[in-house]
Amino acid sequence: MNALKLDKLFYQLKKTDDISGLNIQIETKIPEAMPDFGKLPIFEEIDKQYVRRLEACLKSAYQSAGMFGFVSWKWVNPFVDWIDDKRCLEIMAGRGWLTYALKQKGVNVVGTDNYSWFGSDLWNVPLTDILALDAVDAVRTYGKDIDLLICSWPWLDQTMYQVAKLLSEINPSARIVYIGEGWGGLTADDHFHQHFKEIKDDVFEMRVKSKYEQWDMHQDHMMLGRFI
Repeated sequence: MNALKLDKLFYQLKKTDDISGLNIQIETKIPEAMPDFGKLPIFEEIDKQYVRRLEACLKSAYQSAGMFGFVSWKWVNPFVDWIDDKRCLEIMAGRGWLTYALKQKGVNVVGTDNYSWFGSDLWNVPLTDILALDAVDAVRTYGKDIDLLICSWPWLDQTMYQVAKLLSEINPSARIVYIGEGWGGLTADDHFHQHFKEIKDDVFEMRVKSKYEQWDMHQDHMMLGRFI
């Protein structure tokens, strides 16, 4: 079910206990934006706890469908404009939601993931062509010929540090778009955060980064930078 139609689904709820019975099936299409749960005309009084339960239900459905960082046209469209003709590589792409969106807009992007980090069969059914390469091998194979390395919600281990370091050695001019949490968060390790330096880019910050959407209680955001 598309996120933009969820207000109609939630409008049918008669009491808060009905939330636990929702079975939301996520369509394989990119939503325009994350729903604003505070504006859904469901009950006369909507308390914050109720709104959080609604959002948690939808977040769980999207994550079960392979989308951790929320991919929407609200920020992908300006991201596409900013990318322009840059050659892109996405590592740890999962089911490929972001690669799928970028390809729809004509971006020159290669998506990669070997799915070694996740056991669900769902993740082996990508939305677009995802090459079966782990992150390090992907950078070894394509890193010399790219302008931009993209990674969303990398695993909490040394992989992101390893690929960023390798990219800096084989293609120092390439930049990294990192989507995830910062120091002490749930993505990448402290070695990566210690060596990742953000690059000042006013257009990226004003038109892309500012449009990125997070779930409630998540601290992920977009950063443009390089390994130092």
